[in-house]
Amino acid sequence: ARMPQPVMADVDLGPLLREASITQRMGRPELKFDLERPDGPVMVRADARLLGQALTNLLVNAGQAVDAVAEGEGVPVKDLPEERRVIRIVLEAGEKRALITVEDAGKGLPEAFRGRLTEPYVTTKAKGTGLGLAIVRKIME
Repeated sequence: ARMPQPVMADVDLGPLLREASITQRMGRPELKFDLERPDGPVMVRADARLLGQALTNLLVNAGQAVDAVAEGEGVPVKDLPEERRVIRIVLEAGEKRALITVEDAGKGLPEAFRGRLTEPYVTTKAKGTGLGLAIVRKIME
């Protein structure tokens, strides 16, 4: 499938991140999504729909990283200590760009995968397609 043509517009990242985190929170109530963002608008030129998809992919990946920790410890996610169930989303506004950071308490990536993580079909998951982060990369480009 081809990526749709982006429809560029001025987008405030704060509400977009808030919406993505609320959607994930509704689907994954056992996880805690913490959003830190500046008070004012953080405007970028982007396709809001595609950017929302990229954010969703990142948050789903973070949730799956927490799932892997719980599975490795043989407990349900809800039984992990709260600090290990937190997905932290931080929005920072720079002079000419914005930075979005998504942090989870997963075990991290094997060194061998780090440089290839956004390549299509590269995955560390038994049931993964290896497309989530490749799509994120393509949208950001």
